[in-house]
Amino acid sequence: MIEALNRHPSDKLRLKFQHLKERSSVHPAGFQSMSLSRVVCCSWGDECPGEEMKTWLVQGLNIEKILRRDYDAQPDDSWMDFTYPGLTSIEYWKGNHRSVQSIVEFLQRHPLLKRIELEPGHEHDNTPWGIAFAKRMYPYSCRIFDPNRFMVVVQVDNEWLYEKIVVTFQDDIPHGGIGIVETMIQKLGTMLSQSSSVYSSAGIDFLSPVGEYMTSEDLIGILTRNLSHVYNLQLGKFLRDILTRECAQILEPGSAMQAMEGFRERLMFRSRGIDVCSLL
Repeated sequence: MIEALNRHPSDKLRLKFQHLKERSSVHPAGFQSMSLSRVVCCSWGDECPGEEMKTWLVQGLNIEKILRRDYDAQPDDSWMDFTYPGLTSIEYWKGNHRSVQSIVEFLQRHPLLKRIELEPGHEHDNTPWGIAFAKRMYPYSCRIFDPNRFMVVVQVDNEWLYEKIVVTFQDDIPHGGIGIVETMIQKLGTMLSQSSSVYSSAGIDFLSPVGEYMTSEDLIGILTRNLSHVYNLQLGKFLRDILTRECAQILEPGSAMQAMEGFRERLMFRSRGIDVCSLL
């Protein structure tokens, strides 16, 4: 079959397998000299390439997606020493065991790689996307972390941007510094993918008590002006502080749930699409 595939005049014809398992079986005579450049494994999820897979990769086997689920708990990223033709995405990657230079070299060997799903324990500071994010956010400092949420980076025009992110702004913000809050949000928006085919999401919070003086109208204006390309938001304690304060200022305070729903409706109406699905 592979011989016939390789002889076919159309370069677009491919033989696709959802998964491939190494079985150390005896292959037909001449198999190891065949090109596998037209054979595609849609998803590969072993810990590290065995001898068979190493041979297949040398023969040109395409691997579209690598799954790292349950394999990155130990400090062993030896699978990154190999090159995977056709690689477009990685999922469940913790990726804390390599230097920045090693990650860059891996990315350079995989020019088709466009999407990486990062496990909650991923440390962003020592990665190309984390460094790019810090440079873009300067002079403000942020922490990208959530113990329970996956984050996603995508490559757009040779730049790694975030598709899903949870960020906490670390800086002290002077009381009433709504302009500073907007500048921070504006910079964050430039690091989120604006592709129409991507549903970007962001979790946002502040260490500084901005919820003590911001109004919900201030916040809706900032989000509408700067994050209109974001599909989904999770906002932190500062939003709860805003809504609690505003509820207390009216004669018949409503519940936090009612206040949240009212905020969500106003934001969706003004922005024509941004949804606050939850509080962080």
